[in-house]
Amino acid sequence: MSTYTVKAERSDGWWALTFYRNGEQIRGAHSQARRWDEIRDYAPEVWEWFIEDDEVEHYEVELVGDVADAVAHVNELNRWISAATAERDELRPKAIRMLLEHGVSQRDIGAILGISQQRVAQLTKR
Repeated sequence: MSTYTVKAERSDGWWALTFYRNGEQIRGAHSQARRWDEIRDYAPEVWEWFIEDDEVEHYEVELVGDVADAVAHVNELNRWISAATAERDELRPKAIRMLLEHGVSQRDIGAILGISQQRVAQLTKR
């Protein structure tokens, strides 16, 4: 199974697109897009022109250039934040129930967990 990638680099106000199959640049396969969200609109046409023996169902769009590492780091942090938020949202009601069982007031629970007393009340109803 082949892997497909579109590498996008900013050039004179446009996204310059270069197309790859299995890590190798496809000779002559280039395009451009004005906006990032247009890349996936233009890519299927290019795949159709240059890939005759395989149907491209999935491909990655990769940012290249001097900002790529910073953007990749931000995206990794976003994934970490999402995972941490999901874990927090799962554990927080349990912590509230335990604190309530120990006779801690909703006001104090809010202060301990860094949320409002009202939010504590909402979470106790779940």
